[in-house]
Amino acid sequence: MITASSGNHGTALSYAASLFGKPPITIFVPDTAEPVKINKIKSYGAQVVFAGENYTKALQKALAYEKESGGTYAHSHGDPLVISGQGTIGMEIMEDLPDVENILIPVGGGGLLSGVATAAKTINSKVKIYVLKQRQLLELITLLKTTN
Repeated sequence: MITASSGNHGTALSYAASLFGKPPITIFVPDTAEPVKINKIKSYGAQVVFAGENYTKALQKALAYEKESGGTYAHSHGDPLVISGQGTIGMEIMEDLPDVENILIPVGGGGLLSGVATAAKTINSKVKIYVLKQRQLLELITLLKTTN
């Protein structure tokens, strides 16, 4: 099993693999991936390959490795089943907060965004989706901590 991930998808795949006796799994990550996420992926027994300055580079290297190794690639945001699974988060948000007007979604490769936004917008087309890169998310958390 092979994938490219900024962290969350890689963590989920490596965790799932660990439930089945740790079959070989290789996660290609950007050099900027968060150390906490990398350590979590490794804790489940996956091999982590640092593959460039951004997610796009990691994706390119992962797809090349898939061809070269004959492994199976699990796409973080291009597989309808993965997107459906991630969409359950959007459904839960809309169920728990039916009047929500804005949803903030952290984004690395876009997998979480694909599912959450699709589900939330399907339930309420007026809900606004805001995308936050890792740096922006950390700045927002710092701001919220200082204002409370």
